[in-house]
Amino acid sequence: KIPLVTFDFEKEYKKQVIEPMFKAYAKGLTPNPDIQCNQIIKFPLFWKYAKNKLKADYIAMGHYARISKTKNGFSLLAGKDKTKDQSYFVYRLSQEELSHTLFPIGSYTKEQVRQIAKQNYFPNADKPGTKGICFVGKVNMKSFLEKQIRSKQGAVLNPEGKPIGVHPGASYFTIGQRIGPHLGICIEKPKGSEQQKWYIAEKQKNNILIAAPENHPLLKKKSVILKSLHLINPKEKIPSQLKARIRHLGQFHPGKL
Repeated sequence: KIPLVTFDFEKEYKKQVIEPMFKAYAKGLTPNPDIQCNQIIKFPLFWKYAKNKLKADYIAMGHYARISKTKNGFSLLAGKDKTKDQSYFVYRLSQEELSHTLFPIGSYTKEQVRQIAKQNYFPNADKPGTKGICFVGKVNMKSFLEKQIRSKQGAVLNPEGKPIGVHPGASYFTIGQRIGPHLGICIEKPKGSEQQKWYIAEKQKNNILIAAPENHPLLKKKSVILKSLHLINPKEKIPSQLKARIRHLGQFHPGKL
């Protein structure tokens, strides 16, 4: 007998998440709409309505993440299930947002959550997990972007600067992406290395993509420049030695900030 209340944020989501996403891709960037969705829609807007209209004290979200309270404030921790950890998607939350947010399943594994659901006869106990863009679902990213960004053929160069193929538009792709016909990119590989995997190593001006074979030095970066650094808890001292990942569930790499 828990009442179901729905809030409609479709207009806000389109204007503040989807439209900026298209603009960022058009500039050659690779934004993450799920992170934007959490930062702009799911947490602040939902909390505003829950607090003002339902007189709620907290909001509970289904992310695999945890919150820890210390003398210096609130800290965001990874979820117990390392294969499902979603702290990557909520890293832009603030102290104020963490203070009234609960992550009930952050201390469980996905399997444990399903087991609890089965024991309580939930009809969705075995339902597949959602995938794809927040609220949009699983889509072919290139086809999705083509609705707003016009195709513009450009050259694909090898690390030495020699043309080896063409692509339908640099805006559709991201650095580190594996090249193949499924992307609409066909390249001429050196003889004897037809089975070798090639990846997008750089995106240059004038709609040019630089491609490189697996394990090529061009694919390995020693440093990453951070922009708009967001500190979840500014009062906590930042260790000199850190571990970083550049994508959801990606490998942790040691380094210095």
